[in-house]
Amino acid sequence: MDIFKLSSKRSLRILEIVFGVLSIIAAGIVLVFPNIGILTVVLILSMALLLLGIERLIMGISSPLTKNIKKVNIALGILAIVLSIISLAFPIFAIEILILIISFALMFVGITKILHVIKQPPAQKWLRIFSAGSGIFSIILSVLTMISPAFGVILVDVFVSFALLINGFEMIAAGLKSAHYIDKKNLEDMR
Repeated sequence: MDIFKLSSKRSLRILEIVFGVLSIIAAGIVLVFPNIGILTVVLILSMALLLLGIERLIMGISSPLTKNIKKVNIALGILAIVLSIISLAFPIFAIEILILIISFALMFVGITKILHVIKQPPAQKWLRIFSAGSGIFSIILSVLTMISPAFGVILVDVFVSFALLINGFEMIAAGLKSAHYIDKKNLEDMR
């Protein structure tokens, strides 16, 4: 084993551990300061929407598509850019819309799970009870989010912090076990 492989392996392990610790710290910050988590989600979604809009606009202008498809791409690009600018300019409004979307998504997931249990019940009784229970729980979360947008903000913050926490522990474990070491052979296999 040459020195480059050894230092690369050690550096990658250290980076994974450091980023894992930073992710856990970020999870704690999101839990302690709830507005940071929701604003971060809105910022990331706004930036993604902006990039998507620019990509659609460029595709509509420069691609060799039919005239109607070009117009649709240009219109969708402009719409995405405008929506991203509005959400960046008015983050509170964007948060309210995000919470509304999340509450409707939870309602849809809950109703879908319950209908699935009714129409095609799983073979095992415990699985049917678990599916119906998770559907009811999703509907309850949806109603609570619709009644109290503050609860929706807390819900999004909890989801973001748990995602950061799980990601942080996974990165630390991978760094300690060196599970993500990519050597020359693995890079050649990826080509």
